[in-house]
Amino acid sequence: LNTLGETGTFRTEGYEATNFGMMAGNSGWQKEATMKLINAAINCGAKLVVLPECGHAYGALRWQGAAMYGKPLPFKVQHISEFLADAIASGRLRVRKVDQTVTFHDPCQVARRGGATEAPRVVMEALGLNLEEMAPSGDFNWCCGGGGGVITIHRADKLRYKVFELKMDQVEATGARTRRARIAGRATPTLKNTSSGTRTSRACSNSWPTISPEPSAWTFAAAARKTAGPPGPPRVTRGALQVCP
Repeated sequence: LNTLGETGTFRTEGYEATNFGMMAGNSGWQKEATMKLINAAINCGAKLVVLPECGHAYGALRWQGAAMYGKPLPFKVQHISEFLADAIASGRLRVRKVDQTVTFHDPCQVARRGGATEAPRVVMEALGLNLEEMAPSGDFNWCCGGGGGVITIHRADKLRYKVFELKMDQVEATGARTRRARIAGRATPTLKNTSSGTRTSRACSNSWPTISPEPSAWTFAAAARKTAGPPGPPRVTRGALQVCP
């Protein structure tokens, strides 16, 4: 924000963007969580609320927020990928080129259900990445098998792992050395530290393509399917950023 000449804040009274009411199908909880963000943005005079990577956070405020509020929202709502894409397209944000071939996973809630499909591709193009699209890709990309609260429903584990196998086949077919995802609390892939070659299994809750990547940047291991294991819990603290005038 400093680079862009913008002012912004994280509001303690409206910080958590993930809407667990929406995930649980409880409209009362959903409205309570949504109103915290809306009231926080109104109280600080925000003109734009930038949501983090969480898909439920995006859908709950971007597409259902006005229904919970009872009238049009008095501010604009963007996913972080949309915010970055707009900043790059307008020339306000310049990024360093990255000489890598990558593929990209489009998450269900943000892309297929939310519509923010092209924004990450604008960012990756600006970064100079050679994007090897999956087949199918974009709005027709396949689910990773671990979305949202379903990771807590262990009786669905076998089915989710089968879906994840399909996703890994799709990923590996691209031949890309680096896999990037924009998923929150999804299936836990195996990751590989490219500087040491070591592997670990951790939740991929925020693996957005880095603007200034380091040699030890975490990337998906091609052989993830053998060592992925049960997914860990999603990170539950994801703040909404209010951009103020």
